[in-house]
Amino acid sequence: MADVEGKIIVHQGVDANYLQNILTKDITVLEALFDLVDNSIDAARETLFKAEYEKDSYGLPASYSGFWIGLRTSATYIAIKDNCGGIDEEELRDRVFVTGSISNHKYGIGRFGIGLKRALFRLGSVYALSTDTGDFAAKLGFGREDLGQLTDNPMTAIRGTPKGAARSAILISKLPEGVAHEVGAESFNDSLMIELERRYGRFIAKGLVISVNGRRLGPFGPAIRKRGPSPRRVDFDDKLDGVSIFLESGMHELYRASTEKGYDKQTNDGLTDQYGWYFVCNDRIIRIATHESNLGWSAHWHQEYYGFVGWVHFVAADVDDLPWDTKKTAIDHYSPAFRQIANRLQEMADAYKAETRAYRKEAGKSGSGATGSGTTGSGKAGSKKGAKAEKSSSGTKAKSNEAWPHLLPEMTVLIGNRKVEALVAEATELPLTECYAGSMLLRAIMEQSLLAHLRGNGGYVEIQAAWEAERVANGKAPTLDQVRNHKPSFEEMLKWFDQNTTYFPAEKLRECKNARGKFAKHLGELNGVMHENDLTNSSKLKTVRDDSYPLLEFLIGTKPTK
Repeated sequence: MADVEGKIIVHQGVDANYLQNILTKDITVLEALFDLVDNSIDAARETLFKAEYEKDSYGLPASYSGFWIGLRTSATYIAIKDNCGGIDEEELRDRVFVTGSISNHKYGIGRFGIGLKRALFRLGSVYALSTDTGDFAAKLGFGREDLGQLTDNPMTAIRGTPKGAARSAILISKLPEGVAHEVGAESFNDSLMIELERRYGRFIAKGLVISVNGRRLGPFGPAIRKRGPSPRRVDFDDKLDGVSIFLESGMHELYRASTEKGYDKQTNDGLTDQYGWYFVCNDRIIRIATHESNLGWSAHWHQEYYGFVGWVHFVAADVDDLPWDTKKTAIDHYSPAFRQIANRLQEMADAYKAETRAYRKEAGKSGSGATGSGTTGSGKAGSKKGAKAEKSSSGTKAKSNEAWPHLLPEMTVLIGNRKVEALVAEATELPLTECYAGSMLLRAIMEQSLLAHLRGNGGYVEIQAAWEAERVANGKAPTLDQVRNHKPSFEEMLKWFDQNTTYFPAEKLRECKNARGKFAKHLGELNGVMHENDLTNSSKLKTVRDDSYPLLEFLIGTKPTK
């Protein structure tokens, strides 16, 4: 627009070259390739969401079996192909190339309009895209100048014939000299494979196939021992600003203390770069084996932490709620989600240090190594005594339940039921930190103990008779086989004890009644953990255990009255 008399036209806006520089200034070639892989994985997840799919313990897809992503790199071109679902017509037309368009992928890890355009700008200047959802197919060729427009400058895609199978491909050519030199180097493919495994190892472990120039990647991420000098700890926080947080820590699955059976110094030495915290956002690994002070590690790193592994999983339906930076390489330690759990990270690491130190001290006193398989969090290898206990009239009761590191203290079982005896024996060795196994085991012990008492005192027959009478009264008289095969439900058994409180001795009546009432309320939580996808943690399990312990102690430590 030309100036007019007395007026000056002042131009404003953003230079297209500046926009490109801003998007690509701090992103590496590897990070640009990760953006392309992120988009493919998001497409696979969207495909899964369109049908019934199994969820893992974090509420994310448990399997990506059948999906594949293939990368090809050379000094002249970069290509990525996948069968993850394709780009539908609406998305291609209105979202894919719109800068700043926020991802609409639920539980996603990429951003169309930022990640894709940034990757293309960084890697080359001539592009070709083809996609087929099975119902819609199109091809599009364009260049850097097309992407660099600040106003809407539509590109033209050519509609194709769908072939009934989902496929997508992006070809990037005319690589800048620096990119061509980097990806053409002999060592680049090895580095790329290592970094891809480190970021997408969880997806690969779930069945996703990723290959680089025909070489297939493997899964990544150290698991945590379920038994050892330091028990596995798990915890979680309900959604905070849309983010659910899951914590898990303990000893590296391959690490063995010097006093344990199976100790091998060479093996341990090969694991040293795997110790620390791993941070994960929607299954994408962001930080690996870190003990940085700004990510919750406030202590000085030293050998007493060797073997420690911790995982922090942030899960959010909206990608913008996740506490990461736009390059998805760092955790925002100022974010509410991170600050929610920051203090707990060092506490969990210090608990590990204290437990392994106690284990070494105990092993030194005994002068012999431990097997590792029976080692408990108390530091006593192979011991069945999880806490100091004192005898009571109906079993053994720890001086303080705060001192019980296991699901149950050592108890005398007088109920006369072998199954209950076996369950209780396992409970005295199971660390309270094994909260899911502990929840199911505690429920089973209570149910089997109630059942044993009912069968021994005649209550079982009474419940069956009441059930039969109710069916008859409703005009639905059961057959003889139905009567014989009817098994009282857990709730029915608890109700019988509520209606027959004189079954408890006078000195135990009040605490047993209270414990029965509290357990009845907790039963729904235990059922949710056992039969649904409900979550729990060691603190919740401890509350259930403490609330119900007086009733458990009575049932386990007494024989049925008849």
